[in-house]
Amino acid sequence: MPYLRETAIILSSETTREQDAWVTVYGRTRGKMQALARGVRQNNAKQLGHLEPYQTAEVMIAKGREYDKLAVARVTVPRLSLRNTLPGLTLARACVDLTKELSRPDEAQPDFFPMLDDALALAERLPDGTGALRVRFLIACYGWQLLRTSGFVPPLDRCIRCQNPLNDQAGPEPNGEGWLCASCAVTERSISFFPPMTTRLLAFAGSQPLSRVAGVTAPIAVLDAAATWMASMFRHAPLAEEPAALRLADAWLLPGSGPFIHRKTIPYPS
Repeated sequence: MPYLRETAIILSSETTREQDAWVTVYGRTRGKMQALARGVRQNNAKQLGHLEPYQTAEVMIAKGREYDKLAVARVTVPRLSLRNTLPGLTLARACVDLTKELSRPDEAQPDFFPMLDDALALAERLPDGTGALRVRFLIACYGWQLLRTSGFVPPLDRCIRCQNPLNDQAGPEPNGEGWLCASCAVTERSISFFPPMTTRLLAFAGSQPLSRVAGVTAPIAVLDAAATWMASMFRHAPLAEEPAALRLADAWLLPGSGPFIHRKTIPYPS
């Protein structure tokens, strides 16, 4: 039976048959993998604490005909402090869930592992007083980066119609296919321009690690417009519905800090 050794981030661990668990990980070189961990839910199981979500571990997976089995797991980055703050835990869970939804088994995206590793490191450092709008913005940014890396985002440096370069006077094309410049936007009655600085913020958020994006300061209207538009780009991904991870900050969104992402209509193909 062949074995695979990999450095991986634990995405989820779901109990099955009382004492076993299906473990989903994202490997540095092999991408998303799922394996059955036998007896891992027993109280005296050696690997019980090595398969918690958000941790980075060295794993060894035995390839099988019907399914793979997790033979060994040893934590290298425990990230125990993630559970100390609600903002950090919310961000971590959303980033892990989005990675899981936008990746396919054994189809590695070289940038996904370092992006998730950077996002989880940021979540560990996120202060307890971080506002819900900031967390919602960071969640949308991470999803936006995954979409760009996967090729599900249309070109955004030029107007989708006239192909002229864009400036701060731009707005979303009604069908979500890209952006319109000021000249082309006047022909659309339903379009509303982004607040100033939004296009530059979107470009920055899509090209920089999440840890750098976290330090950005901008007016509430700009952060809200950017987060909402980035979330709307999930309509281009092969998903049946809006990812639940985009709504994780809803339960503690403070009054006056902007509308909920999921209240913005995001049409998905039926």
